[in-house]
Amino acid sequence: MSSSFLLYQPNPEAAQIPDFFSQPYLFGQASHLLQQTDLPLHYFGLIDRASGLSVARCGLFEKEGLLFSPGAASFGTIEFADALSDRDLHDFLEFVLQTARQIPVRRIRLTNPPACYGPAFLKRLETMLEDNGFRVLAQTPTHHLPVSDAPFVSRLHSFERHKLRKSRRDGFRSEIWQTPDVGQLFAFIRAARLRKNYRMTITAVQLGHLLSRFPGETTVFAVWRDDRLAAASIGIRVSDEVLYHFQGADHADFLSYSPTVQLVESLYEYCQQQRIPVLDLGTSVSDGVTLFKKRLGAVEGKKRTFLKEL
Repeated sequence: MSSSFLLYQPNPEAAQIPDFFSQPYLFGQASHLLQQTDLPLHYFGLIDRASGLSVARCGLFEKEGLLFSPGAASFGTIEFADALSDRDLHDFLEFVLQTARQIPVRRIRLTNPPACYGPAFLKRLETMLEDNGFRVLAQTPTHHLPVSDAPFVSRLHSFERHKLRKSRRDGFRSEIWQTPDVGQLFAFIRAARLRKNYRMTITAVQLGHLLSRFPGETTVFAVWRDDRLAAASIGIRVSDEVLYHFQGADHADFLSYSPTVQLVESLYEYCQQQRIPVLDLGTSVSDGVTLFKKRLGAVEGKKRTFLKEL
């Protein structure tokens, strides 16, 4: 490891977190880590001496004897360069574990992305975690759409294809909401989640910060009928390879039209235009949600959370 060195920064400033060497996930970048939560943040990095860039990194938050990631994101875990040796990767993890014991904390919890974010990377990471005493705490079903040149409608089950035709025929239109009203968008999301008995995972202030601080990575998609909002979602560019369908919501008055189908079509077509190969539809919290996503042509996966007692 003479060509690199280990770095630990408790409660770092943005300037103390080195850039990642290549194509980082948004949720691991300094700008996103530092706005996820007001809890203590512990940054770990393996830094290449020549470039000053990190070739492995992890940001962990602390609460009540637990180090965990993410603070407020769909996942947060150890990232590393593909070319990093198994020895260096093992030494980096051991450094994280040793430092955690000295903080001290009793447990570490990591939530990994679904396999669609990089199956080779994820297999290597999860093998390393299990070899070092981490156990699978939870497996959450997820779904994603592989994006190709084929039209969105070609993926659909006949039932959802009928819904899409119906909404178009009756004047629903999908578009990017260029200057969204954050208050209106938040109230719309909140009403939809309350109706479905889903807990809120973001506040109005956090939503505003997300859209204002990451304008290049966030796009608000909307479906309208005349001047009424029928469905909406925030598309988050998590990496060059993935767009994440975040906080999808619909209006109770338009459920017979299923405007979410038209909403997802607009995200899919955006991915086609931007050459993004994966549309992450997020976790699937019920059999009904799973069935709906399958009718959209989505592929099922798992998002694993790992825990280690120290």
